[in-house]
Amino acid sequence: RPDELWHIDIKGPFYLRRAPDVSTKVWIVGLVDDYIRINIGLRVLPRPRTDHIHASLSDCFELVGIPLEVMSDNGSPFVTWMPGVLTLFGKTLGELRIKHVRTQVNSPWTNGKIERFWGVLQSELLDRELFPTPEAADEALMRFALYYDYHRLNGAIGWHTPAERYEGTPFTDRGFEHVPALEHLQGWLTELMAA
Repeated sequence: RPDELWHIDIKGPFYLRRAPDVSTKVWIVGLVDDYIRINIGLRVLPRPRTDHIHASLSDCFELVGIPLEVMSDNGSPFVTWMPGVLTLFGKTLGELRIKHVRTQVNSPWTNGKIERFWGVLQSELLDRELFPTPEAADEALMRFALYYDYHRLNGAIGWHTPAERYEGTPFTDRGFEHVPALEHLQGWLTELMAA
């Protein structure tokens, strides 16, 4: 069901291309719902610090609600090597009575839904655009999240959009109008279809 299990991960470092030969090192924190594949949160981080991740997670809880479980890998922002000692992330989940599910060590496929999302984000946005500032990257991530949730069909959920599966928003797109990498071809497609 929606909001039963969320997948969280930090990806990076990414090198945001500010110009053809200039890059800035950043990390990205993302959250994806297991059942509907909707992107719950996406944010650029200057470093993968727990306080930045906690702020992003808190924003998601406020906007979307509280899931039953959150799955993460065993990275230092999420867990500690000392048994019984919780990170800020673990304490927050415990206070909200959210079960923290951890992946097996060295098995990223266990958290595969967010890992798949990273691949789509990399190929459809990060490899295609230049970002002059981290703020510009954040804006691009927000545009991508809107596209991903409302305009990109997902084969894993029966060729629906995540928004269609979550809230019933019908998919009505035609042509390339909401496909960022192909929008420039919309005029050509319209002419071709009229011919």
